[in-house]
Amino acid sequence: MITIRPARSGDADALPDIEQSAGLAFRDIPDLAWLADGDNVSAERQSALIAEGACWVAADDQDRPVGFLSAGLEGFALHIWELDVRLDRQGSGIGSALLERAIKDARRRGLAAVTLTTFRDVA
Repeated sequence: MITIRPARSGDADALPDIEQSAGLAFRDIPDLAWLADGDNVSAERQSALIAEGACWVAADDQDRPVGFLSAGLEGFALHIWELDVRLDRQGSGIGSALLERAIKDARRRGLAAVTLTTFRDVA
């Protein structure tokens, strides 16, 4: 069972590994394969995002993060900086659940929008 919860400072060290695992999905896309070996957001930066209060994790039944969404307030919008799910857990609705949680939080804050920059041609 997966639980979506606010990220805690102790989660920060696990998030770069999740990002690395999620990036492996790009290996089979010729123009984006470089992302599989790209740099990840550091645990220090993740700690800062967690402290800002707009970061959630998807935790397994042992409370270990298997996915996360890191966002920040940009004017009147919640901007999603990173949304990643471990490669072996992709396709099970975890990313959608994290996105739904972020949207719910943006509504609670009275924000006008949720924004995300992504690749147009990637499923």
